[in-house]
Amino acid sequence: MTKSQPQTELEVPTQPLIVDLYIRVSTDRQIKEDDSLEEQESELRKFCEYRHFQIHKVFVERGKSGGNTNRSKAAL
Repeated sequence: MTKSQPQTELEVPTQPLIVDLYIRVSTDRQIKEDDSLEEQESELRKFCEYRHFQIHKVFVERGKSGGNTNRSKAAL
C-alpha cells in the first residue's frame, strides 16, 4: 500500500449539500448592540460559498435562550 498525499484543496462534491442557516442572538445586550445578525449571516454565507453548499432557508431568532428548546423556528 502507498500512503495517500495530503490534500491541499477541498474536494467539491458532485452535487451540492443543501443546508439551512440558523442565526440568533440571545441576550438583551446582543439585541440592543445589534450583535450582528447580519454579520453572522454574512459569515455563514461566505462559508457556504467556499464549501459549495446550497442554502435552502435562513432562520433568524432574536432574544431566545439557547437553553430553551421550545422555540418556534428551532423545530425544523
